[in-house]
Amino acid sequence: TTQSCVETCTDKELPLAVLKRPHCFCTWTSSLFNTNQQSDKQRCADSGAPNRTATSGSTAPPESGHYQVYHTPVLDSRCKERMFLPQRSSSLVALSSFPGAGNTWVRHLIELVTGYYTGSFYFDGTLYNRGFT
Repeated sequence: TTQSCVETCTDKELPLAVLKRPHCFCTWTSSLFNTNQQSDKQRCADSGAPNRTATSGSTAPPESGHYQVYHTPVLDSRCKERMFLPQRSSSLVALSSFPGAGNTWVRHLIELVTGYYTGSFYFDGTLYNRGFT
């Protein structure tokens, strides 16, 4: 089932679960495969039906030759390794905001995507103790 495939891939700590019944494949994302690309609506299984919830227990089978691809809750480990910029960086960028505007969260996302620490002149011990730097 879809749920068991996603759970299996989550247990293997892989971010994508690919289902083509009766097979389940677990894999990493790739530059060759755009996870944001969607099929045109005519190819989507049961596209004319109202939205189904996860508890409905059934999804329409994919067309022959097509795969169903699901994101697992696993973060791609390539986003976890962080480093400092070289000492002689050609350009620096500043991010400023009002308190409570989400600056810390934005910096966290920037660090995940780029792999570079962002740093801050602001210190909040509670956030620091939870892993935000």
